[in-house]
Amino acid sequence: MIGFIIQARTQSTRLPNKVLLPFYQEQSLLEILLNRLKEHFPQTPIILATSDQEADNPIEELGTKLGVNIFRGSEKNVLNRFIEAGERYNLEKIIRICSDNPFLNISFLEQLVTKATTSNSDYISFKLKDGTPTIKSHWGIFAEYTTLGTLKKVLEHTNDFLYLEHVTNYIYAHTNIFDVDLLSLPSYIQDEEGIRLTLDTPSDFELYQKIYTALGEEKSQSVEILLDYVKNSKEALEIMSNEIQKFQK
Repeated sequence: MIGFIIQARTQSTRLPNKVLLPFYQEQSLLEILLNRLKEHFPQTPIILATSDQEADNPIEELGTKLGVNIFRGSEKNVLNRFIEAGERYNLEKIIRICSDNPFLNISFLEQLVTKATTSNSDYISFKLKDGTPTIKSHWGIFAEYTTLGTLKKVLEHTNDFLYLEHVTNYIYAHTNIFDVDLLSLPSYIQDEEGIRLTLDTPSDFELYQKIYTALGEEKSQSVEILLDYVKNSKEALEIMSNEIQKFQK
């Protein structure tokens, strides 16, 4: 069975509680995301995977209120949290979603789910022009797919904290071990490396809230409209450029 596992927590060092702060029409990012998934994928199990820390009780409360499945596990060992969540809810195929991406695109998500449903690959996502998985970008509009068996295999190969915290890094870094399938993106997005829509800081939050409010929920789901808006906003491009430089590795 295939299902969504959404990882969420409140203890972000740069912007605590970011997924629960009022974002649009008094709704939090997490509430918007869960409602959107329920609307577009009514037959697909949704598991909200948070930590077992008391600070994350409000995440469980929101998930329960919205009627999604809850799993609580290790705060630091996120890989193990995903494995245990998959086992608890009998998911062999897993779509991994980060809860702090307000512009997660449903159209690309539908493509990913369709591809994953009939695939035997260990990992599927989209790729940048240079072949890098989009999860390593700052776009913030894509999810990724893997399997429970693949995650267990990662745990057999490494206990490096980097790979325990970042669930899929080991998979696409070891294509000699895993079958990785990276899908091409449409041409209109391939060269937009100056666009940043993943949420880390208060500056990100304020900017994305402004963009989301200006466009509304429906237009925010059109990548073309979203890109056009951002590229025509000097303020947005400047803030994104500063944040990209700040987080450059």
